[in-house]
Amino acid sequence: MIADTHSQVLRLREGKVYPFRITGTIELPDGSKYFVLSDPNLVKHLLAQKYYENYYFEPGQLIDCRVDKINCNGKIYIEPIHPFYRLGKKYSFPFVRFSMNKPKNGTIESFAVFEDIFGNEVKIPWDPINGNLSGSQTDLKAGDTMKLSVVRIKMGQIYVSDTDFDGDYKSFKSGVEYPFVITGYRNYPGKQGYFILQSEKGSQYKLRNKFYEKYGLSIGSTIFCRIIREGKDTFPEPKHPFYEIGREYNFEIGGMDTIREYPEGQSSAYVLKNEYGKDILVAVGKVSKDRSYASGITCKVVDIRKGRVIVDCV
Repeated sequence: MIADTHSQVLRLREGKVYPFRITGTIELPDGSKYFVLSDPNLVKHLLAQKYYENYYFEPGQLIDCRVDKINCNGKIYIEPIHPFYRLGKKYSFPFVRFSMNKPKNGTIESFAVFEDIFGNEVKIPWDPINGNLSGSQTDLKAGDTMKLSVVRIKMGQIYVSDTDFDGDYKSFKSGVEYPFVITGYRNYPGKQGYFILQSEKGSQYKLRNKFYEKYGLSIGSTIFCRIIREGKDTFPEPKHPFYEIGREYNFEIGGMDTIREYPEGQSSAYVLKNEYGKDILVAVGKVSKDRSYASGITCKVVDIRKGRVIVDCV
C-alpha cells in the first residue's frame, strides 16, 4: 500500500526492496519511453521501458523494486525484482558458445556464453586452456548446462559467476578487519573489473576495482579489509590509504553543488576534496558554523563503503 505524504516518511536504503506503483508512461523528445513509478513516499521515478519488455509491466501495477544504489548526489537507482532470478541464488544456464574479446591495449579475453530464461546472453570469463574458473570443465558443448550464481541484475540484464569466487563469509565478523592477498585480476561483462582476493583459509573473493582505483592496489600485495554486511550483501572493504573511521579531518572546499535530500527535494552542498576517490558532498544545512573555516570544513569520518567516505560535519 502506498503511504500518504503526510504520514511518517520511509527512508529508502540501498539493498532494500520497496513497493512502487506504475502510475503511467512518458516519452521524451529523443523518443525514449519510460514508466513513471511512485515510491512509498509518492516521489516519482522514471524506469526505461526497453530493458523490461519481458517483465510485462502495465500502468496501475504495483511492483517490487530494489534500491540498487544511492549516489553521492542523492540520486536513487532502482531495479525491479526479476520475474524469475534472485540475487545470490544458483540456476542452471544452457551453454551457447565461446567468444573472445580484445580490449584496446589489453590482452585477449575469453568468455563462455550462456543463455537466460528470456534468451539473453549471459557471460563468464573462461580460460581456454584450463576450462572454467575452477578448471573442472573443458569440454562444454552447445546445450550443456552449468550451475551459476546470479551476482547482479542491472537494467534487466543478468550477471553471473561460477562458484570459485563466491567465498563463504560466515566465519567473518562484521566490522572486523582481516588480511587478504590479491592473487589476480579478471574482467567481467558489463565493464566490471575485479581483483581476486584470497583469505588466510584459502577461500577466494572478488573486489570491484572501480571503487578503489586510487588505493594503489596491486597483485601480490596483502591488504586488510573490513567485512561489511549490507542487507543481503556481504563484501570486503579495503583499509583506506588515508582516512580512518572515527577521526576528524579538515577538508578543503572545492566548490558548490546540489544534493538531493530525499524526499524533500534538492539543497545546496559543499564539495569537499578527496584525493583518494570521489569528492565528498555535504549539504550546507548539515554543517555547523563552528566547523566551517576559510581553509575548509572539519568533519568526522563516520564510515567508508565501496571507497566512498561518509562524514559528519555537525
